[in-house]
Amino acid sequence: MARHPGAGKFTIGVERIVFIIKEAFAATPQPVPQSCNYQRVWDAGSIVGYDVCGSATQVVTVIADAAGRITTAFPGIIGNAMHEGSGSP
Repeated sequence: MARHPGAGKFTIGVERIVFIIKEAFAATPQPVPQSCNYQRVWDAGSIVGYDVCGSATQVVTVIADAAGRITTAFPGIIGNAMHEGSGSP
C-alpha cells in the first residue's frame, strides 16, 4: 500500500529536495487560496517526481506559514488536484 495515496511523490534524493526547497525561497510567496499559508512554486529544471495526477513534473510547490516556516513541499502544483480525471493538464 502506498504511504500517502493520492499525493505527489518525489523521485529524487533528499539532498536534491533540500537544495530545491532552498532555491524556491527566491520565488515571491503567493497566498494559498482559503488558507493562512503561502506557496512558492519553483521549476527545478528537471523531473523531480510525480504530481497528484501521476504526471511527471519538474515543478515543486513549497508551502510555508505566515512566519516563513516550511510546512510541506511536494512535486506539482496545488491546482493539479482539481484537474484529476478531467483530462486537463
